Amino acid sequence: MYQCEECGRTFEHPQKVKEIHHELDDNPAEIYYACPFCDSSNYSEVVQCVECEEFFEKDLKSTYIELPNSDVVCNDCLADYIRERI
Repeated sequence: MYQCEECGRTFEHPQKVKEIHHELDDNPAEIYYACPFCDSSNYSEVVQCVECEEFFEKDLKSTYIELPNSDVVCNDCLADYIRERI
């Protein structure tokens, strides 16, 4: 899952954008990936906590734990998550 840093919305896959530069003689096309809602290329891969449902950047592994059952739990919710399951 991804989250746009411009509009804040989340999405499953970025959209492929093809931009043609008509002002150049050979009309090269620039291809990039962007948010499907606002066309920003400024987005991050995120994970969602199963307890509070907040999103956390996937690269910031110090803010959450991914459990063997694939659940993602943020540090703030970890004690509650464990307590509910014991």
